[in-house]
Amino acid sequence: MKKTLLLILFLISTIGIARVHKDMVVYETYGNVKVFLRTGFHYSEVEKIKVIGKLSEKLSLKLSHNDTIFIEYIQDYTDLYSKDIYTFENNTNLSFNNGLRTNFKPDKIKPGLSIRINANKINVVDVLCLVEYAIINHKNLSEKVINQKVIDRWGDNDQELEFNIKSVSDELLNQIFSQKSELVQELISERTYINKVELIGIETYWMNDKFTFEYKFRDAPLVKLIDIKDYFYYLNLGYESLLIFINENKFYYVKPNDESNNKLLELNSSSYVPFNTINMFKNKIVLYNNWNNPPNDFYILLTDKRIVVSKFE
Repeated sequence: MKKTLLLILFLISTIGIARVHKDMVVYETYGNVKVFLRTGFHYSEVEKIKVIGKLSEKLSLKLSHNDTIFIEYIQDYTDLYSKDIYTFENNTNLSFNNGLRTNFKPDKIKPGLSIRINANKINVVDVLCLVEYAIINHKNLSEKVINQKVIDRWGDNDQELEFNIKSVSDELLNQIFSQKSELVQELISERTYINKVELIGIETYWMNDKFTFEYKFRDAPLVKLIDIKDYFYYLNLGYESLLIFINENKFYYVKPNDESNNKLLELNSSSYVPFNTINMFKNKIVLYNNWNNPPNDFYILLTDKRIVVSKFE
């Protein structure tokens, strides 16, 4: 095992660890709907915002709404703010106000309505209900927001800052989210594909508030790997298998035709930063956190036994 440990350390050191982090951006257009996401890594929020964009376009068509709908989501993945923030705008100026950090400068778009979100995680169905509400009430959206206090836990010199922002009240949000919209239920009952493959690989789609991962091999019937309501991020391990993290510490190892795909595995990590993998050993996968240099968080997954090894002797 000592030789294995030395080899792992060597491989990680040759790969290199990036210490400077830069947020990633998603900006896509679906008909009259434009979605923007700023996040830290390829979390599940990337897939969610794309699903929201595709289904919001269909929702807009169903409601005969032709004006631009802009959905901006700043993922607060480090929990800087004391609460989730949802707000509406008419004739959007395409920028958050009142201190929320954003440097996004999109293409000039026609006047329309905007839905602004600053949250750690979102629910696709909830946001679709919010889009439907905004379309139906687009003439008086400005009346639906109020001044609310928000605490920025970071601020200058690590001080907590308190500021006011116009946003949707918790009471109205709960009312919108709890409504059982027949139109939204109709839209989510169909598959929205996130990833499709032509010959061999893993396909992903979202339907009925769940993500489904399936394995495709040429013309053979698709093999379902796992259904999951939400996840943190996932790591592909070639064409047939992947790791699906549901939070910083727990994950599934899934592959075709395996009865243990629903077995939850665990490691000890307190970081929101995703792990990387090295898949170069028979029945062994190395997981290491790329935030530290050298890394102090690394494990070996014994895939045949589905055991995570964290101590090397």
